[in-house]
Amino acid sequence: MVSCLTVIGKVKLSHIVIQYYHFILFITLVGTMNNRKWQDKLELGSLCHEQFVDIVSIPEIARLGIQLSGISTMIDTFHLQRVNPDNHTVIYTLAGQGLLTTPNGEFYAQKNSLITVAARSPFSIQVQVSPWKIVWFNLNNIPHWQTLNNRPPLQTFSFRAMAIYHILGLIFHESNKARRINWLSQLEVYLNESLNKGIKAAPEQDRLEHIFDKVNSQLQVSWTIEHLSAMAYYSAAHLHRLCQQRFGRSPIQQLIFLRMERAKYLLIYTNLSIAQIAEQVGYQEVSNFSKRFKKSLGTPPADFRKGCLPK
Repeated sequence: MVSCLTVIGKVKLSHIVIQYYHFILFITLVGTMNNRKWQDKLELGSLCHEQFVDIVSIPEIARLGIQLSGISTMIDTFHLQRVNPDNHTVIYTLAGQGLLTTPNGEFYAQKNSLITVAARSPFSIQVQVSPWKIVWFNLNNIPHWQTLNNRPPLQTFSFRAMAIYHILGLIFHESNKARRINWLSQLEVYLNESLNKGIKAAPEQDRLEHIFDKVNSQLQVSWTIEHLSAMAYYSAAHLHRLCQQRFGRSPIQQLIFLRMERAKYLLIYTNLSIAQIAEQVGYQEVSNFSKRFKKSLGTPPADFRKGCLPK
């Protein structure tokens, strides 16, 4: 009886071992097939348009851990694959749609969505609905961005997508280093808000951000210090102190700063007349707008626009 059981046990064990090795072989083959699926390649059609912000042209971005970034409009043909990237990939979608494929599945990047792929993770990204308008970053794999290692690949809505797009565009076109550094500080805030969920602003900073987000969405309004103080539920003096701490400017100076940033964007990216731009940023008189623009930027708006035209 014992010998019989021993034989049966050996037969059963042998069968289990064979099944186990078959399973291991299957997993190995699947792994090999998956590895073959990924390769480093880039297909970029002639209609695609890109503006790059890198550490060579703008060295200041290195402080934020940005290796390379850009604003891109992908039309018809765009397909990027990476096998083992040494940096994190971050993509905000402004229009159109992209398709991200990872070992975990497929994800559709639609308007105002955020895609993140951690370093050392294979992926494929391509145009799904053209034109696909995006702002993107390759971030160094450093402790500051370690939360990206644990993020889901798709966030369906990122309320900072448009703001990040505008700021990177201004950084790209700005030749003045001091102003670039100022915008980079704001870019850092927005990237932290959307990527590093563990980084929390103080309640007063949250309130300031909320107030000036509202102001930035209604720059045509005739804002006064009384309006701003009432929105914040602060005295004018306390609001002034907080703005100096947060922005290095008074509340009204911050308002003017936002108006000039919007004006620069409209001068660069639209065909609106200077009178129309003046009205959109809160100036009823073109002469007042032109004086303020020249005082802030050192050049009249018409000359600024000419200087930004492609050579």
